[in-house]
Amino acid sequence: MIRTLDQNKRIWKLVNTFASATGFSRDYATERMHDICEEYSGQRHSSDLTEDQADEVIQRLQEIIRKARKKNIEHRTSNIEHDAEALATNQQVAILNTLFLDVGMDTDIRQMRFCERVIKSSIPITRGDVLKVHEALEAMYVRRFTDADIDNMLALALWSKSGRSYSTGWSSKNTSYSTGRLTPWEKGFIDDLYRQISTKKYRKLSSMKLKKLKEIYDKLCP
Repeated sequence: MIRTLDQNKRIWKLVNTFASATGFSRDYATERMHDICEEYSGQRHSSDLTEDQADEVIQRLQEIIRKARKKNIEHRTSNIEHDAEALATNQQVAILNTLFLDVGMDTDIRQMRFCERVIKSSIPITRGDVLKVHEALEAMYVRRFTDADIDNMLALALWSKSGRSYSTGWSSKNTSYSTGRLTPWEKGFIDDLYRQISTKKYRKLSSMKLKKLKEIYDKLCP
């Protein structure tokens, strides 16, 4: 039986707690949650979990958070180095490499020069280094999309989902593309994104959300 709405809310609440407890970005915490979903169910989205699988994911996230909080307490009480000075993990570096490619930096030289500008070192070694470079790359990626770009992509996705025209804040769009090509998870993602944009004065979307929106847009109009 598919996971309940309450379970899904608990998972995403734990993602936020995971980010605050570890010092990682919310995007990183979300990717880690997706990894855990894949570990227990073979797919990466919480919306496709069964109730039992969702319980396992919740327990795993809670365990990670408990360990992170314990580690933070140990650091504070023993005055050892802060997590930002700990060595970057392979997963952090992999996420960073993907973001480099997303912004068009596909050679080692370009990546190393960018790191030199941001952290004064050609290679990010510590967790703090990785986070600084990630933030700079994410800002670059987000700037690639204008308000009109986001408006067009979201309006097309909303129309494809329901066949109706939507106003996303900048314009009202309608298209001639066929409907019914979005998965249930993609429809839920688009609804959540629309609510986020509709209730905020400014659009502050993460690179992860923009990448997913662009994937959906490319799927609808290849």
